[in-house]
Amino acid sequence: MRAMQGVPKFDISVIIPMYNAETWIKQCLESVLCQKNVSFEIIIVNDGSTDTSPSIADDYAEKFSQIQVIHKKNGGVSSARNAGLENSHGNYVFFLDIDDAISNNALQSLLEFAEEQSADVSECKYMFSQKERTNYEGVAEVFYGENKINYFHKGKVGYCAGKLIRRALIEDNNLRFDENMSYGEDRNFFYECCRLRMFVV
Repeated sequence: MRAMQGVPKFDISVIIPMYNAETWIKQCLESVLCQKNVSFEIIIVNDGSTDTSPSIADDYAEKFSQIQVIHKKNGGVSSARNAGLENSHGNYVFFLDIDDAISNNALQSLLEFAEEQSADVSECKYMFSQKERTNYEGVAEVFYGENKINYFHKGKVGYCAGKLIRRALIEDNNLRFDENMSYGEDRNFFYECCRLRMFVV
C-alpha cells in the first residue's frame, strides 16, 4: 500500500465499505465528521450499491474535503476494504462498518493512546444501542506496543472493526483482505496483524 505522491498525510484514514446503506450512511458519517483534535480522511468505498447511498455519499464529499468516495463494481466487502487501503494516506487506519457509528472522542482517544503506548494496534470500547447498532467509544486496551502483549494467549483475536492499526504494519507486510473468503475475512486480516507483532523481536 503506497500513498499517492503529493497527497497530504493524515493522522487517521477511516475506511468505510458501503453497500445499499441509505438507512445508515448519514448517521455513520456524521459520527466521524464530529471528531475533534485529530486530522482524518474518510474513504467511502461504494461496492456497487443500487439504492440512493452513492448519491448521498457524493453529496457529503462535495461538502467536506476530507471525504473521498470510490465507486466500484460489486466485489464484496474484502475488495472494498482493499480499495480503501490502496487509496488511504493516514499514519493509522481505522475500519468502520457503514451501519455503525463512533462516539465524539473515539479517534482522539485511540490516537493519543496509540502514540503514548507505541502501540501498533489499539481498540475502541463498543456497545450496542437500542437500535442494535454498534457504537464505538473511548479506548479498551492496547494489543501490541513496545510491551508486545501476547494477544493470542488471551483468546481475544477478533474482528478489524473498531481497531486503530498503524499504517506501517499493514504497508510493510503488504497485508490485504482475502477476496476469496466470504466469511471471517476481517478476522483473518486482524489475525495476521497480531501474528506479525507476536513474533517481532
